Amino acid sequence: MKNENLIKKIVIERIKNMSSNVKIALGSKGEFLGKNELLNEVNHDTIIGKKIIQIQLNYLQALKEGTICNKGNLKKQIIKEEMFGVYLGNFPAQVCSACSESFTDSKTTKKIEEIAKKKGIWGLGVKTKITRTGNSLAIRIPKKIADYLKLKEGKEAYVHPDAGRLVVES
Repeated sequence: MKNENLIKKIVIERIKNMSSNVKIALGSKGEFLGKNELLNEVNHDTIIGKKIIQIQLNYLQALKEGTICNKGNLKKQIIKEEMFGVYLGNFPAQVCSACSESFTDSKTTKKIEEIAKKKGIWGLGVKTKITRTGNSLAIRIPKKIADYLKLKEGKEAYVHPDAGRLVVES
């Protein structure tokens, strides 16, 4: 527990020392988090906060070892970028030879963001609450997602689990 608190303090200090205009995207949610949002997530031990801590630990370890996953080397490649299953294009990136994790520079990341916005998928990944309806649980589908998918009240949907995820097909 002592080590976890020390690690958390180190991550918080690293975030505090970030430039105020830096934004970080986690996963393919299409949502960038700023310095204050990152601090809030880490301070409140949210799932995202824990992921930020793990990412920072991996990054620091990679810096020490000179690799990202500690098994491979970074090589310049062209990667296929998708968001929510929508093809955004092929872009230059640094790719780890062992784990295939890819890293784009800020200019490329900005271009990917612009394309996602043009295609209407930027920001579609959002948090929502699970509520109770009778004996069942219900998930609210935000209007932006419903509009994008052309969902209408009364339309039939197929719901199933897939590797720990909930999939809704309409």
